[in-house]
Amino acid sequence: PDSSCSEEEEEEEESDEQIAMAPKPRGSELQGKRVRVMWDGSTGDMETTSPVPVWYCGRVKSYSTSRKHTIAYDDGTFENHDLDNYDEEVWELENSWKARKRIVEKQRRERERRATEGTAAAATAKKGRLKRADGSTVNSEAASSAPTS
Repeated sequence: PDSSCSEEEEEEEESDEQIAMAPKPRGSELQGKRVRVMWDGSTGDMETTSPVPVWYCGRVKSYSTSRKHTIAYDDGTFENHDLDNYDEEVWELENSWKARKRIVEKQRRERERRATEGTAAAATAKKGRLKRADGSTVNSEAASSAPTS
């Protein structure tokens, strides 16, 4: 399969936190769902073996107790996987992966916003102080309202 995952969006009704924490469906509940399956790179052919695991995206087309889950990958290939066997297959629902990505991105933006606000507040506080000849500082508002002699 091709490792590029499409950006096809599924309808989102739940919050990102609910999606990311939801238990994985099993058996026929997976039919029609978008999934990402991790391939460990071992194909049996030393020349095509990847040293790094790769995620491949597709849609679960069907389920049967004998063939398990048939996945139509985004590159047009079809493979059978036993997605109920968590010891053998590493996979996740594509919408839970995207929800986790959105959560992480939201947290990153919030950290950046706080850092920017903190920097701006420090600059404003620094701008509001005047240095006296003796080296001490005074608030510029207090200095401007102080009586002059």
